[in-house]
Amino acid sequence: MRVERNREIPDHAHETQWSWNVILGGTGSFILGERRVPVEEGQTFITPPGIHHAVSAGDADIMLLAIFAPALG
Repeated sequence: MRVERNREIPDHAHETQWSWNVILGGTGSFILGERRVPVEEGQTFITPPGIHHAVSAGDADIMLLAIFAPALG
């Protein structure tokens, strides 16, 4: 998926899915509650089920590959 520059995927949680995310391009932040973690191309992060999170793009679009297990229905 693509998050346009200076935009955000708002806070949400996947109740039953693990999410494995790969930053394919751009820079931004991964947000867990009050914690903001900078991310850039090549980095990965995993979000367990039920954990609220958001993704924020920086000054350029961020390209993100998200793989869910089990798959989203």
